[in-house]
Amino acid sequence: MLQKQSSRKQFEYEEELKEFKWKLSHIKYKELKSLPRGQVKDLDRTDLADKMISSYSEVDALNVMLDILKKMNLNDLAQRLNEDLQKGNHIFNLSCFFV
Repeated sequence: MLQKQSSRKQFEYEEELKEFKWKLSHIKYKELKSLPRGQVKDLDRTDLADKMISSYSEVDALNVMLDILKKMNLNDLAQRLNEDLQKGNHIFNLSCFFV
């Protein structure tokens, strides 16, 4: 039973990350360009965070992430990220917020 739950969570995580990457490749945020799907589709969450930060600023990467999390209805993660942004906590591992 535990392994079945673990497999389900892993599947959900992979599907959410896949959806996040798709939305990232189609995002319209301020005047920032979306990241081409070919550049993000094979990245793990740490490399994806690095790619977002190098393509945008850290603050813009966080705001893009917040926008995508809301569009994915991942409101608990969006709320945690928003609280950190409001507190000015920009120096943390962006990848920890990836689903």
